[in-house]
Amino acid sequence: MGPTMHDVARMADVSIKTVSNVINDYPHIRADTKQRVLDAIAQLGYRPNLSARGLRSGRTGVIGLAVTWRLGRRVGGPLAGLAALLLLALCPTFYGHMFMNPKDAPFAVSMVILILGLVRLAEEYPAPSPRTILIVGLGAGLSIGCRVLGGLALIYAVAGFVPLLIEEYRTQGAREAAHRFAHVVYVLLPGLVFGYLLMGLVWPWSIMEPGHPFQALTYFSHFFEKPWKEMFDGALVSVPDMPWSYLPTLFALQLPEVLLALLFAGIVGTFRALSRSGVPARRKTILLMLTLAATLPLVIAMVKRPALYNGIRHFIFVIPPMTVLAGLAFGWALN
Repeated sequence: MGPTMHDVARMADVSIKTVSNVINDYPHIRADTKQRVLDAIAQLGYRPNLSARGLRSGRTGVIGLAVTWRLGRRVGGPLAGLAALLLLALCPTFYGHMFMNPKDAPFAVSMVILILGLVRLAEEYPAPSPRTILIVGLGAGLSIGCRVLGGLALIYAVAGFVPLLIEEYRTQGAREAAHRFAHVVYVLLPGLVFGYLLMGLVWPWSIMEPGHPFQALTYFSHFFEKPWKEMFDGALVSVPDMPWSYLPTLFALQLPEVLLALLFAGIVGTFRALSRSGVPARRKTILLMLTLAATLPLVIAMVKRPALYNGIRHFIFVIPPMTVLAGLAFGWALN
């Protein structure tokens, strides 16, 4: 049996996560630490086991399938849950990344866990259960620990809870609505503390200083590498200059047509529900959060036009909520 990542970590006197970060060439690693790891790799003759990595990533993807099924079932019933599961499992883009993308696939799974927690929070507001608090903390810690982009979920929550908070204001009055909201924030604190510690376990650098996550957000908001060109629409285009149509075109080409059609129906159904007075505010909040999770990152990228490359791998985290919306539309159509 050859040397393992544990052997490299022991020789370099670092954590296994640091060894993994060096192997994957992540930034924010001290030069002397990186050199110690590289020296240990060279001395031991360590070679990453790509097959094992693929199997581990695949197990994470299976968790994503299970959580997506549970989310679809919770929001739309057994039929919607089954449809969401099948649409995600049969989506070649997501299925492929399950086995070969050790960064973006776990992030996608973490984000759908967080969305499940937010949906449960909307259902149980203003008295979330301990399980819901745990799921919110788990999803938040894992998602931000994987990628600082996990902070997008805060936008989903703030915007998504608007219908519910408005209803609270109308029925409970401003004072009582504010009291109930403060109570929810208070009871969520243990889960958020758990999420913070979990983020530090996944991404140790993030908790070394309180401002590190914000520093990372600022750092990654600008393209820091030497630009290169990739083929798009029959021409070589510099990655910082990709047109706004890059993501919509690739999503339209790579996602199954049935998923795209049902997703469109789900988005239309959300806007119809938001405009109807007879739809409960909790239902509006849940549908709005799902729609934002499935579409907002793409809209932001189309408007801000950051550097885009390697296809849609950085955006596969929107596919699970897309399949949940599509599953809902399938359920609506049959019922």
